[in-house]
Amino acid sequence: MASWGAMLALGIKLATTADWKYKLLSVLPIAIANSYAGWLAHDYVHGTDKFCNFFRNFGAVTAGLSTTMWCDKHNMHHAKTNEVGIDEDLPGGPALFVWPPTPENDKPWRKFQHLYLPLAYSLLFVVWRIDSLKVAWSRKIRHEQFCLAAHYALALAILPAPVFAGAVLLSGFMSATIVTVSLGF
Repeated sequence: MASWGAMLALGIKLATTADWKYKLLSVLPIAIANSYAGWLAHDYVHGTDKFCNFFRNFGAVTAGLSTTMWCDKHNMHHAKTNEVGIDEDLPGGPALFVWPPTPENDKPWRKFQHLYLPLAYSLLFVVWRIDSLKVAWSRKIRHEQFCLAAHYALALAILPAPVFAGAVLLSGFMSATIVTVSLGF
């Protein structure tokens, strides 16, 4: 948690200066802090002790990631690990393929996916954030709604919007790269 705090503090310090070069540079430590927050939240949701229970909503407050959305998605990943069409951690088309699809499911643009893969990976945290808002509001999970609202209110009050957006995209790219490599693709 100290690394998360240090990266976040450095990013905020850089983002709140008048110099645009420091604002641009601030995207990196904030993105690293956002990725750290996602992994810490992952570990806290897995945990069952009082410490983990206390920090259960850490991801919602610090990274805009709903605990319930994460549990639903992650539990399915553990129950049906690497099963095509079930495990959402496996991109299986129509935009990204991590294995050769059957001929009837192949797309002509697959041979170019190496060119747009960074952009697609960058959208990971955007998609998870949208899913988090959908789950918290559709299921009327008030404490998660509050945590997510606090996250966005604080983040957008402290950070310039372009820095916030850039950090979300960069942290999505970093986390998608880690997840894809760790799954053995």
